[in-house]
Amino acid sequence: MFDTIFLCTAPRSGSTFFIRLLHSADLCTRPQTPFYGQAPEVWAEKYGVSLSPDWPSRLLEAVAESSYSLTRPRLLRVQVDSLRAFRGVLAGADPSADSAAAHLQKAFGRCLFLHLERRDLLARAVSLLIAQQSGLWHRYADGSELERLSEPAEPVYDAVKITSQINAFRDLDGVWRDWFAENGITPLAFDYDEITADPAAAVTRVAEALGQVPGAFDVPTAKLADARNSEWIARYLAEAQA
Repeated sequence: MFDTIFLCTAPRSGSTFFIRLLHSADLCTRPQTPFYGQAPEVWAEKYGVSLSPDWPSRLLEAVAESSYSLTRPRLLRVQVDSLRAFRGVLAGADPSADSAAAHLQKAFGRCLFLHLERRDLLARAVSLLIAQQSGLWHRYADGSELERLSEPAEPVYDAVKITSQINAFRDLDGVWRDWFAENGITPLAFDYDEITADPAAAVTRVAEALGQVPGAFDVPTAKLADARNSEWIARYLAEAQA
């Protein structure tokens, strides 16, 4: 039995959809993103850990205890922009461990790694730009707002920003692949468009890896993409061709 599921991902890859989907199917505890951002001191404060010399190990213990379950693995999401700081915490917790996998196994037991990408980089970049400008990042399945980070605003097309973000996403996805290779980890790989097109297949793959039978599940969030996304994608491709 696995003790922990690590979902390794990058922005606008559908991780909110995926973690809620797996939880809905009763395959994991309520998902957490304990290592969010690039400030480990904030992570420690969140879990009530003082910054004494052994704080990295105590932070990992606190995260593990907060999500412990006898019946289901915990699910922890790690975004790629947190990876450098996360690696520092692991090294500080156990300098003798020879790989990240060894660090994580000591802290979190037997781990299953999921790697979620969105390989359509253009659609992903357009999604990010619209979310940043509109302020709306996620909707519930019924269409109501799940996450808004700023007041509503009308998005403005910007080909330069889209190109820049495509290149940034390509680099970020490579960071995870390099990390898996360095640490001898073979994750279960998923793509956003595949899991949204066939959520049942994605749930079944994870359940089989865990040796579990999935429960009935609900589709947890609604796609934000609409006619504007399609128009921007078509415009970008037409401009690139010209």
